[in-house]
Amino acid sequence: MPLSLWYSKQQYIADHLTCLSVVQIDAYFEEDLMRSLDIYRQSSSENNTDIKKDFDTVQHLFRCCGVHGEADWKGDTPISCCTEDPCNTLNPPNWPEGCLVKLRDWFASNYVSTGAGVVTLFIIQ
Repeated sequence: MPLSLWYSKQQYIADHLTCLSVVQIDAYFEEDLMRSLDIYRQSSSENNTDIKKDFDTVQHLFRCCGVHGEADWKGDTPISCCTEDPCNTLNPPNWPEGCLVKLRDWFASNYVSTGAGVVTLFIIQ
């Protein structure tokens, strides 16, 4: 078997494994976001404050609402989804796009710096 054909097969396999890994990571990421949203929705105001703060921060900074959209909140949309500041609490306009897409896009555009930061932390440890 010529070396170039062997390399092509190896590259093909590596590309497909990478693609499968990305799909799996994306699915886990979506599951974790949905789990966090469910915990947020089912908690009283004094419970799980870290999850609530984190989710509210993501929604505010990334201008998104829910995981897939406002419907994820099932009628109990938090004020962090509101597009206006201060927010009109009577029928407020909310961000139309879900946070999964926004976060995925952010990680895709920042993967080099994010990866470099992770590698640096591992080296320091």
